Amino acid sequence: MLITVLEEGERKEWFGSPMIQHLTILAAIFIPAFVIIELWHREPFINLRLWARRGFASASFMGFVMGLGLYGTVYILPVYLAQIQGYNALQIGEVVMWLGLPQLAIFPLVPFVMKRIDPRLMVGFGLILFAISCFMNSFLTHDWGIEQLRWSQLVRAVGQPFVITPLSVLAAGSLPQREQAGGSAIFNIMRNLGGSVGIAMLSYFITEREHYHFSIIGNHLTQNSLSLARRIDELTGVLAPKASAVGLSRMQAIAEVTNTVRVEAYVMAYSDSFFVIGISLILAALALILVPKPRSGEAVAA
Repeated sequence: MLITVLEEGERKEWFGSPMIQHLTILAAIFIPAFVIIELWHREPFINLRLWARRGFASASFMGFVMGLGLYGTVYILPVYLAQIQGYNALQIGEVVMWLGLPQLAIFPLVPFVMKRIDPRLMVGFGLILFAISCFMNSFLTHDWGIEQLRWSQLVRAVGQPFVITPLSVLAAGSLPQREQAGGSAIFNIMRNLGGSVGIAMLSYFITEREHYHFSIIGNHLTQNSLSLARRIDELTGVLAPKASAVGLSRMQAIAEVTNTVRVEAYVMAYSDSFFVIGISLILAALALILVPKPRSGEAVAA
């Protein structure tokens, strides 16, 4: 219910939708009830007490942020390309494939590397590369397309495989053998929840930042601005032959300028979103300090 609210809330205008209202109420009732029941029983279905273990709690937090980064970037990039660049599905796929194809070659190498290198170092390396790729995208302009986005996608493709599998090892390695099944369930729930929460937060964040940037740019476009007056006059002259009235062409010119400002505001909002994801990944990497080294043979078995 909570995941449905987070994923569908923006599309259904949040609490203006009866469905979102009802699911929120039910989630608010059943989630605390679930927590109470699981903590009450000696042998719960999902052992929430595992979060009392510092290493597992830190790995779960990193899994949550990883889900936010994975699903968040996959959500933002196609929306940007469709809205700002006007790309179709095939063109968007040509950009995204630079993230997927290199991982096919890298993933088979990860188990061999894990036998020789501490998984904590691998996770830290992967998170930092992932964050760098997001910071690269935080310099977006309205001109950025496949050529400009290719390198950040490649950096992300190198980093992700060094996080996904080793992070699962760190989560499991901090638990006794009998508790690893329950720990795996919690870890996967946290990663999926991170994706749902991340997409909902990013959708709201992009909308709010677009409003903010639009207002800031708009404050600089006053009636006394010579460059703005010149631009409106140029557009009015271009649109005049197509307009049925002189006043209409000027209104169309103002609407064109407004649309340009809105596009730039959205580009800035997308840039801010990538920057926030990058900061989140850096904070997740710092949590590695609290994760103990996996037991001998744990990485090989995983």
